[in-house]
Amino acid sequence: MRQSVNSPSPNSGNSNNSGGNGGPASLEQDLIESLAPGQFTAESTLTHGFPNKPTALAFDPLQKIMAIGNRTGKVRVYGRPGVDLEFEHKKEVAVLKIIFVVNTGRLLTATADNAISLWDFNRKKGSPERVQWLQMQRENITEICMEFQDKWLYIGTDKGNVHILNMETFTLSGYKIDWNRLMDPLTKHLPGPIKHISTNPADSSRILVAFETGLICLWDLTVKKGEQRFVHTASVLKSICWHMEGKQFVCSHADGSLVTWQLKPAAQAGEGLASKSPVSIIFPHGKKDKETGKVEPCEPIEKVLWRVDRSNYVDYFVFSGGLSIDVTGVPPSITFMRGKSTTVLELEHNVMDFLLATDTPYINDYQEPKAIIGMLTNDVVAIDCKSPGYPCFKNPYAMDFNDSPVTCCKYVVDCPADLICALYKVGYMNTSKDARKGFSAGQWPVDGGCDGSETCAYSELVITGHADGSLRFWDSSSTCMQSLYKIKTAKFFEKVKKKDKDSSTEAANLDEDPFSITHITLCTESRLLAIAGASTYVMFFKYQKKEKATETKFMEIPIVYEVSNLSHGLEKKDSSSSPNSGTKQHFEFPPRPLLQVASQSAAYTESAAYTDPMDAFNFDKPTY
Repeated sequence: MRQSVNSPSPNSGNSNNSGGNGGPASLEQDLIESLAPGQFTAESTLTHGFPNKPTALAFDPLQKIMAIGNRTGKVRVYGRPGVDLEFEHKKEVAVLKIIFVVNTGRLLTATADNAISLWDFNRKKGSPERVQWLQMQRENITEICMEFQDKWLYIGTDKGNVHILNMETFTLSGYKIDWNRLMDPLTKHLPGPIKHISTNPADSSRILVAFETGLICLWDLTVKKGEQRFVHTASVLKSICWHMEGKQFVCSHADGSLVTWQLKPAAQAGEGLASKSPVSIIFPHGKKDKETGKVEPCEPIEKVLWRVDRSNYVDYFVFSGGLSIDVTGVPPSITFMRGKSTTVLELEHNVMDFLLATDTPYINDYQEPKAIIGMLTNDVVAIDCKSPGYPCFKNPYAMDFNDSPVTCCKYVVDCPADLICALYKVGYMNTSKDARKGFSAGQWPVDGGCDGSETCAYSELVITGHADGSLRFWDSSSTCMQSLYKIKTAKFFEKVKKKDKDSSTEAANLDEDPFSITHITLCTESRLLAIAGASTYVMFFKYQKKEKATETKFMEIPIVYEVSNLSHGLEKKDSSSSPNSGTKQHFEFPPRPLLQVASQSAAYTESAAYTDPMDAFNFDKPTY
């Protein structure tokens, strides 16, 4: 197009607007469109929101970056606001586990197709690149483990075997631990798939291998022998965590119990026979029945972490689940136990995984808890462990798009910058009071990476309408989408409680989401906003800098129209059988208002009917 504009026109000499022979071409007359549809393509540039169906979580404690994998093979990497990357595997397979190679800019992923991939964050390309890849044969991967500053990756399979991968060459070593050498010599049945692998914090040559059936083996890599075995088959094993000294470890089980085991000295270990006497078995939230003395059922403890506080040298536990099962249901929760203090942190969504952000990456050292980072089904939360009451940090990422399903969207390009600033100001004024009460004043713990935010030369605004009637404004001018303001339109209505059992499917959907927004129109110059909802209503908003109480004006405008059978070709052939053939029929839309304005009486009732369409536009006596 630049060449067409600057080139002289063939008949520019005869043009009065060209300024003489050889002058520039007239844009209105001589600009020829030479662009073809094949020269354009649509591609995804930015991804906002929370990953769909998350399955794995990882955190680099030194770089302070977080990674989330999902069921379709995608991995999102988060850092400080503006640091947001996404990459995906070649196949749409679930990401089973993610491990950061701490402080190296690399991470490992294990996927459901039994492949292990090594990804490198190359600054030149700007996106992670898969540099190594290994495909397991004849066995399915169930667990992987690699500790800080270790060059060996331990791989557990569904057949109970443990393979060891050399991270320097990314090949399997000749060292393999077979399932029959891990199990109890007196046991004849198969132990099942491997559930957990971890190294001893005090001695990296000893690893702990656990099976779902409850069998746990402490394996000595040097002598290639099972040193000690532990068995607790009362409930399914969920997770294991070492104490920092490497002499004890705790197991979480499906019955809501925490079982603690003590390692025996080598002289007392015997011939590798399984020990069935743990140090303690506790139910943190279990309630005993007064009559039977048994503990009431509890939900499973999916994961447990055991650390020692640096400041007070006190042991503390962090685990998810374990609450007593009640008739009313059990809310999702994370429990923080320190000494004799137990705090239950209830959450909105189910806890998929969580981890602990501390002041050191070494597992054999005291660790001061800073934050608990939890991956929920629809969000990521970070809980401040240093502030009283354990408040949550304010999430800087735009992850709450689907708090309510998005039903419509408005994209405003080249939006006036002062409008975005005005929306941010009123949004901050409305949320600042709640933020001081409910959120931590500290900094979001995932703040690593270089600031890679890029801003456009023009401002962009995105408005989303949701099924619950909420309206949200987003600043999309940079790579980091920012929430500006939120309007809840449901507060202007009274929900109709009466439901007709014989109603159609469409009416039933309206009963479920009567406030759903379907259309959005915004005038950026006058700052006027109009929206339409699924329940046949239109709302009109005007921007104001300060909040003030005003009376909401409303007017019902029934749409009355006439349909003629003759005009639509609906006249029946036999006029005798249809005496009303050719007459006009009156229809009214809607037959009844689905919503009523809150705290105000509706003028349209069952007894009131509009016979003249002009009655609805009588502004001499408006209905307010």
